[in-house]
Amino acid sequence: MERAYRIVLADSNSSFRYDLKRILIENVELKVEEASGGLELLNLLKLSQTAPDLLIVDIFMTDFDGVQTVHQIKKTYPKLKVLIMSMNKEKEYYQQALSSGAEGYILKQDLDMEVIVAIEKIRQGGVYFSPLLSL
Repeated sequence: MERAYRIVLADSNSSFRYDLKRILIENVELKVEEASGGLELLNLLKLSQTAPDLLIVDIFMTDFDGVQTVHQIKKTYPKLKVLIMSMNKEKEYYQQALSSGAEGYILKQDLDMEVIVAIEKIRQGGVYFSPLLSL
């Protein structure tokens, strides 16, 4: 039997994480873990026996900026896939996300309809951009 695809959600808003986790678990067979911010995410990765398959990281967290967090993670785990989520449609934000090494950028307002599509695209080696972005 194939092991579950392991995802870690990192966002400072616990109710948002809960809602997103519920969406993920309802749609596909995933193992979903949570981190309340960048520092907790970094600690979770350090303590984990194996790296997760995908991180879904908020671009703005209370303790540590999402882009900085991804930069730091990619140094240690260069093959770890990252999807950055944000409320911002502006080009500068998704350019920062991609320059950090992330494989995707999704708008939070698209998550309920697009997160599974984004995960599958990244899982297959692609890059994902939210369709609402002004590319």
